[in-house]
Amino acid sequence: MRIINKNFSIDEENEYKKFFDENGFVVIRDVLTLEEVEATIDEIWNHPTILGENQSIKREDPETWDDDNWPS
Repeated sequence: MRIINKNFSIDEENEYKKFFDENGFVVIRDVLTLEEVEATIDEIWNHPTILGENQSIKREDPETWDDDNWPS
């Protein structure tokens, strides 16, 4: 497996579009504030239709984050 560790600023549009075309994903840094990131993470963990009703996955216990417990 090839691990790619590359991210772009929002101003590097040509570069990240090319990277996306070649790799199928792109990471653009500093798009959200830390508060927005934390709010999004909280929403994922607490929203009933995402993870909120899944009793098998515990946010504070990464041992429960395996493929058998994670929703598809």
